[in-house]
Amino acid sequence: MGWAILHSQIGVSQMPIPRDRTSQYGAYASTRLNLADDLKVLLGTRMINYKMKGLQGVVEEKNRFIPYVGVVYDITDRVSAYASLSDIFMPYDIWYKSSANKILDPDEGKNYEGGFKFQSDDAKLNASIAYFEIHESNRAIEDIVYNGAPSNPAVDFAWIGAKAKTKGVEIEASGEVFPNVQVQSGYTYKQIKDHDGEKISTWEPEHQFNISTQYKFDQQLEGLSVGGNVRWQNHGWQTVYNNVKKRSEVIDQKAFVLVDLMANYQFNEHLSTAINLNNIFDQHYFTNIGFYNSGVYGEPRNFMLSVKYKY
Repeated sequence: MGWAILHSQIGVSQMPIPRDRTSQYGAYASTRLNLADDLKVLLGTRMINYKMKGLQGVVEEKNRFIPYVGVVYDITDRVSAYASLSDIFMPYDIWYKSSANKILDPDEGKNYEGGFKFQSDDAKLNASIAYFEIHESNRAIEDIVYNGAPSNPAVDFAWIGAKAKTKGVEIEASGEVFPNVQVQSGYTYKQIKDHDGEKISTWEPEHQFNISTQYKFDQQLEGLSVGGNVRWQNHGWQTVYNNVKKRSEVIDQKAFVLVDLMANYQFNEHLSTAINLNNIFDQHYFTNIGFYNSGVYGEPRNFMLSVKYKY
């Protein structure tokens, strides 16, 4: 069994008028039990003490324990099955307030996960598949009607605490598929609904796929590496309240693909240089819609040249 004391943290953020102070202390304990050659159990817990104080209010939690349990079963030398259960406890910062100017209660719940992991005989390829569920009792979502008003007497931006259930699947694979060729790929399906079965957090895509590759040259071009990355996600949407028209409107973002390229040259053990070409097709997309009824664009086509020297 191992015990450890987490770092204590005190942070002060200054603005023209308000000053907020955050203090956080914690400790955790964990143990690994080998019940049999092919069966292992992991047990753990962490204790947190959290306090955030400012002109807008106080958020405080004392001696809160967050347990965790996991089980791993080795089906073969290369295939394992696992399952885990952990509690969720996340106090909100003081700017997460309702339209009544009350700080939201902490988000609490449970996180369930289970799946399989695989490793090839030569240990060059790893893969995993997992199913997960996240049950939350107080997930923060935007109060679109209140936030759509031209002036808000109590709070600039209001939130609502809602019950939510997230279900999803993650598939990952990585390794050396060909000599000198490394590949990493992953797919995630995730759907979030409230207690009435309605989708929430709709700006988060339900489907995401990512694949990246890197090739390292040898012989005459030894030291040179080239690669690329492709990221795809399906459409998302966000409901905003149009106060002028007194109605809710949907802002829709279609599915999009981002493609990046890179090249790196290692001159010696100390000096290397790299060039990264990001969003090479100059895809237009939003990273956020709705916050203060605004939209934030993702980065357009850009490149970065860097030189690194290690002593």
